[in-house]
Parts: sequence; structure tokens; C-alpha cells
Amino acid sequence: MDPNVIAVETRKVEAVTVGGHSHTLWVAPTRSGGLCYVWTNLGGGCDRLGTVPLDVVWAGGGAVPVGSDGLPDINAEAFGRISVHVSAAYVDRVAIRFADGTTVQPEITWVSAPIDAGFFLYSFSREQQRPGHQVVSVVALKSGDVITEEPASGTAQRPVAPPADAIVSQRTVAFSAPTSRGNALIWTAPTRYDGKCAWLEFEGKLASIAPCQPKGYDWNEGLATGFYPTSDAVLFFGTAERYEQIDLVYEDGGVTHVIPKNHVFVASIPDRHFEAGHQVERIDARGPDGRVIPSASYSPRHDSPSGCAQVVPSLACGR
Repeated sequence: MDPNVIAVETRKVEAVTVGGHSHTLWVAPTRSGGLCYVWTNLGGGCDRLGTVPLDVVWAGGGAVPVGSDGLPDINAEAFGRISVHVSAAYVDRVAIRFADGTTVQPEITWVSAPIDAGFFLYSFSREQQRPGHQVVSVVALKSGDVITEEPASGTAQRPVAPPADAIVSQRTVAFSAPTSRGNALIWTAPTRYDGKCAWLEFEGKLASIAPCQPKGYDWNEGLATGFYPTSDAVLFFGTAERYEQIDLVYEDGGVTHVIPKNHVFVASIPDRHFEAGHQVERIDARGPDGRVIPSASYSPRHDSPSGCAQVVPSLACGR
């Protein structure tokens, strides 16, 4: 977690009053070309490498309610202000979009090298917090083009594939796995901020894998896994930055060995392992030395009404 900040080069940038409270911005570079910052009486964060194009911290208010579609929804009490920092390498202005179609372009305070980033605080008025007028997203732009966009906190959208940040025209197949219904593919594509995105394609359908990552950052810097059920198969897929092999260990002693490629992987769980007594018992991740890494291994729960492991859909269980 150590960002290697150069504390002796900390700069006092500016003091602003937002929502009746005074906040002073302090910024320091890191040894890897990034930054750490803090707004007094508010908080801050770090971008160790300095490649994160847009970072938004949503602050204030109480609990976020759940909407009719089962997703969180914001209202007048959800939050009152945001803290934003952007990379000067990828962004030259920021727009805040509201549900009524209006936008605001806050004034950004730019900090020169070695920080090379912009910062601002923005406080929402009561009118902007009213249903139908509240903030929808924060958009980072460069020369008028959208670089990336962050939905408002509390309006979390279900992941989409391919991700909005991906330059789909430049996608490549990072991993291909044979199944009884054709190949399961994992695509990767660059972003407009020199990052990377990945998603799954199987039988003409797409599924999200993990958020797009800025340049130099790994997906979770570890292991992230998921299960994708179809009408006649269950795919095991994910990202693995540090691991040489992922093992699906079954209750009957069988094992499916998965070797990641390009830091991603996908495999099909054999049908016989949908039956009770033959299901996934645990998932082991192995390092370069071939040893199981306990902190990266886990056991799926088997407490569903059907008796199947939680990772196996009922439509596939016991058939």
C-alpha cells in the first residue's frame, strides 16, 4: 500500500471554501511519477503512477436508497460535494452532467511537474440534488473528446461489455478456450488513456470481467474470478496478474488446471461436475514456484436450496 510519496516535496496548492467549510489542498509527488493529495477537513488519496485519468470522491449525505430496479439510487440526501483529480497527460477539462441535460464545467487548478494533474472541489446546490436534476456523471475530456466517464455514486450501473472506455476497433483475442459449444473468448482492448480493458464473449453474448485499468496498473494486482452460466455450460473466467496456474478442485478429487495467458483466463466446467458430490470444492491459485497461495484460494458455498455450489446455477445443477 506504500505509494513511495516524496514527503519533503509536498506543496500547499490552494485554499477554498465549499459548503461553508474551508479546505486546503496539499499535494506531493511519488517516486514512481504519481502523486498523493489531501484536502484538509475532507480527505484525499494517491495515484502511485500518475496514470489515472479521472478520480472522483463522492462525499456527504447518508445512506443511499435502493431503486425499483434493485440498483442503488441517489436522492437529495445522497451526497453534497465531490473531490476530483485528473491527469494532465490525458485530460484538459471536466464536465459534470445532470439528469435534466445541463452540464457544468468547473474551474480546475492545475499543478505543474512533477505532479502534472488538476484538482477541484464542487458543492451541489439543493436544486442540483433534487430528483430529476441531480448529477448523473463526471466526464473527463481532451480536445473535446470523451476520455472516460464516472457515473454518480449511488447510480451504479450494471457492468457492460465491451466497456465504454475500450477502443473496440483495436481489440485482440487474449485467451481462447474450447467448449462443446465453440470457443469462449476473452478480448482485450486499449483505452484512450493508455490503459486496458477486457471482456468475455461466448455464443455471441458478451460479459464483463473487470473494470478497465490505467497504464501500469494491474487488475486487482492479483486474482479476480467469475462464473458465467449459459443454458448448457458454466464458464470459469477472470484476471490473474501474479499467478501461474488456477486449479478448480472438485469434490470427487478431479482437477481442472487453467493456465492464464495475457493475465486473463477462461475454462468450461465439465457437465459431470454439476452433480452433488462432484462439484467445485475449492479454487487454488499457484505462484511461479507451483505452490498454492492460501490468501488467493477460496471455497464456494454449497448452501443453495438445490444443494449446488453457489457458483453453479440451478439450471445446470443435477440435470
